[in-house]
Amino acid sequence: MQPLFSAALMKAVKQEGVHVALDTCLGTNWKVLRPLVTLADLVLLDIKTMDERDHLRLTGISLKLVLANARRIAKMGKPIWVRTPVIPGYTASEENIRQVARFIKQNLPTVTRYDILAFNNFCVPKYTRLGLSWNLQDAGLVAEATMDKLTHVARSEGLELVHWSGMTKVEA
Repeated sequence: MQPLFSAALMKAVKQEGVHVALDTCLGTNWKVLRPLVTLADLVLLDIKTMDERDHLRLTGISLKLVLANARRIAKMGKPIWVRTPVIPGYTASEENIRQVARFIKQNLPTVTRYDILAFNNFCVPKYTRLGLSWNLQDAGLVAEATMDKLTHVARSEGLELVHWSGMTKVEA
């Protein structure tokens, strides 16, 4: 939203010796993104789902654009951390995680970390204060066993640096 300001800020802090990470959904054209990636020491990006229709419906952004930008960043040699939020009913399937992991393995050689992030609905009070409803407000925490399984699925695709984080429920 503010690429010129972001670039100026990144330049200023880099001159002070600060490590700069760019956190992006990759939902913009390369002409806007490239100068920011060039300045970054690390790029954190989300790949939420590998289904084009779902990605467009859920984020309003074409998956093709996201994946093309991710490939461009890797070609620049930038270290990348990829994150996938595990959202019940949307991104929490083994097949989705398998496809994301496969894409990373085949296309993003500069990825140094793949984070699988457990969903939580801790933002519900904010929605309530704003008088808004949210279709996931009653969704519970993801089970710890589910996160372990999804991590195993990603590792089975040949990714070594897979981690999961977030609040989970432990099922007896």
